[in-house]
Amino acid sequence: MSLLKKSSASLMIFITVFSLTACNDKPKETTGEKVDKVVNDVGNAAKDMGNKVDEMASDASIKINELKEDADDVIEDASKKIDEMKKSAGNVLEGTGDKLGEIKKDAGSVFNDVSKKFGELKKDASNALKDDCEEVNKNVKAEDNGC
Repeated sequence: MSLLKKSSASLMIFITVFSLTACNDKPKETTGEKVDKVVNDVGNAAKDMGNKVDEMASDASIKINELKEDADDVIEDASKKIDEMKKSAGNVLEGTGDKLGEIKKDAGSVFNDVSKKFGELKKDASNALKDDCEEVNKNVKAEDNGC
């Protein structure tokens, strides 16, 4: 605003000085007429400056509204992206939980299969030892056949 005040003051001084020092072939104006003319010119200049200020304020208001709309759009887009990221993260976590459940189930099955196989191997080894013991007792003609 200080620029506007300085411009207004400079314009008023210029118009006043120019009006008071102007020479022409017309009959000389009286000081009152000169002052009236200067006041009228200054009024018109002030009115023009006021119109320019109103125009600048209107342009600034329009630009601010445009920037606000742009900011609202950016915020809305960011919000949508965040929602998509949250949904995607939830899907990944859900899929991971399902996969862990499958792995746990598979590990349980493998453990049961291995336990069953070890049980069979133990039984086979025990039977083989018993057969060998009976064979040895038979070959040595042992009186005690307990194995």
